[in-house]
Amino acid sequence: MSKKYFDLKKLHIEALCSVAPTRQIDIVKEDSSDKIKRLSRSIGIKSKYVCGPGQRFATLAEEGINWIVSKLNLRAEDIDGIIVVTQSPDYIIPGTAVLLQDRCRLSKNTLAYDINLGCSGFPYGLFVANGHLLSGMKRVLVVVGDQSYSPGTTDEGHGVLFGDAASVASVVLKDTHEQAPAVFSCGSDGGGYEALYIPHGGKVRPVDNESFIPKVDITGVIRTGTDVVLDGPKIHNFSVGLVPGELTEMCTANRWELDDVNYFVLHQANKIINDTVRMKLKQPIEKFPESLSDFGNTSSASIPVTMTARLDGKWNQAGAKTVMCGFGIGLSWSTLSYVSDGTEISHQYFCKNV
Repeated sequence: MSKKYFDLKKLHIEALCSVAPTRQIDIVKEDSSDKIKRLSRSIGIKSKYVCGPGQRFATLAEEGINWIVSKLNLRAEDIDGIIVVTQSPDYIIPGTAVLLQDRCRLSKNTLAYDINLGCSGFPYGLFVANGHLLSGMKRVLVVVGDQSYSPGTTDEGHGVLFGDAASVASVVLKDTHEQAPAVFSCGSDGGGYEALYIPHGGKVRPVDNESFIPKVDITGVIRTGTDVVLDGPKIHNFSVGLVPGELTEMCTANRWELDDVNYFVLHQANKIINDTVRMKLKQPIEKFPESLSDFGNTSSASIPVTMTARLDGKWNQAGAKTVMCGFGIGLSWSTLSYVSDGTEISHQYFCKNV
């Protein structure tokens, strides 16, 4: 196997739980502009779930962790690590993982840290967790997601696209297959970072009063300095040019044909992108589940949300082959193949306002 691919020996997802708020909003309303109606049709989002009063990414993540701890009947000392992949931390510092360790009453010996990634974050999180498990840890929680929706934004595209969610995977090592149950690959192109970024707030351009004044940016959209800049055409070209090859090469690395794969679970960025990828691969629509229409783009949670909301009882059926691919902010991408042994727990959960 080439150096680009990594066997995640014995990796097992014993439980996967996705958490969304109960507040669901429709994208198109009676007073919606023609642009919003057009975006809703082209992007493929009809509604999404967004955080209500008292909610944020960390509260959704806390609910997910507590559900898994209860479902698996775990003690605090049964969890050796918690890795949080998010770009929606409670604070700039410290990371959200250490806060969740305390709020979920996990052991003070728990490894806890954050990874700053978005759309590609779920396969990355599983890959990083696998390394800790191989070092001797017995169970690691991978927490992914974002609170991306910004009510009142002047960018109508942003208002349509992003939803809020968190997902938690409990991963262990398990002897279930003759071959590695998972294979991972990744890549990055930081030269394209301006296709998806927030200009103000870091050390290059700290936030000041001017950061909140709406202006026309380089893409021709009215935004503030703290809004997400998203260059749709660049992201589209990047995605449709990259993803078909990533999926094909992952199958080759596993010695599979495309037809051998039961499900291709893509990051839920855009209906046109995902439909184009599917048609390039000449695969049936049933193999490409989508959650975009109901949940919106939930960043690093979009792959596990799709698995729990659309494939419960399917991705976790014994022998099912799933290929996950996340792509976007960075620019970065990651692909992970996973073969189920039929024992994985899968659950979609809705968290009430707190």
